[in-house]
Amino acid sequence: MWQGLVGIILVIYGFIKIFVGTTTVYASENFREKIEKAIPISKHLYVDDHSLAGVILEYIFIIFGIYSFLHGLAYLQVLPTKFGTFVNANNTAYWLYGVIGIFSIIFYYLVAYTNSKIPKESNAINRYKLVGILGGLLFLMTIPALMIFTAIIQEKQPITSPVVIASVLVLGILVASSYYLLEDTIPEKINTLNATSLVMIPFNMV
Repeated sequence: MWQGLVGIILVIYGFIKIFVGTTTVYASENFREKIEKAIPISKHLYVDDHSLAGVILEYIFIIFGIYSFLHGLAYLQVLPTKFGTFVNANNTAYWLYGVIGIFSIIFYYLVAYTNSKIPKESNAINRYKLVGILGGLLFLMTIPALMIFTAIIQEKQPITSPVVIASVLVLGILVASSYYLLEDTIPEKINTLNATSLVMIPFNMV
């Protein structure tokens, strides 16, 4: 029962993120205006940032949206068995989350904290930190958190097992890194879909 509900949530989020992300990057302003007139709530989902930094952020979460969509379909058991098993596998999540997380942290650290020539919106630095860097850290934090859960709950390993201890240490380092990198960030309201995406990063591992 709960898998079906999680699957539906993931499919809905994934579809919305893919649609909003692709129309943000590829659609004309006229098309966007038509969408916002037809669906007024959609104005809370779009971000007007067509710089390289803004577009890369959209691509990152389009990829995550595709994964979420497929993960939801796997929960609903509508994918071919082998492919559904691959999508649901922890190792798939580890690789995807690891690659996205590392890339996002490095790229948006360069954008937000250095004088790199990466095109960016000067008034969007906090969003790059909150969605790009914090998002990347959340991707990485989810990996040891899932490993701890798998080891203790599913595999019945003791808390003192090497996997659990190592995972706790890595998680602690990532949490400390989050504080170090973001302590000077001015809290601000980010748009609804960006905020939802940050929540969906760990939710995907339910």
